[in-house]
Amino acid sequence: MKNLILTGSLILLCANISAQTKQFTVDRMSILPDFTQSFLLTNSKPNSYYGILDCQSFFQKLDFYDLDGLLITENFITINECIQFYEVTARCIEKNNTKCFDMSDIFSPNCDCN
Repeated sequence: MKNLILTGSLILLCANISAQTKQFTVDRMSILPDFTQSFLLTNSKPNSYYGILDCQSFFQKLDFYDLDGLLITENFITINECIQFYEVTARCIEKNNTKCFDMSDIFSPNCDCN
């Protein structure tokens, strides 16, 4: 009986996480004021979420925020991952005009979320 309850709870937890999976598409990357390696990731469409790729602070992060500036997802990354995010995002914006970040696979090098 305990195994059944535990399994049911685990399935519910996984379903809840899957339901909350989000995708963020950005078409602009600009340097944050007073920084040299922290970038604002935005979408030119009105009322869009935004992200911050921080390769300069003590902890490198890729975070996404909602329209009210509330943190939606926080991702601690290494400096090498930060550089990779920067390079992939810049390449995608240059070639495809957008980069989509899928929160279920933030390390995908693909420009689109599929």
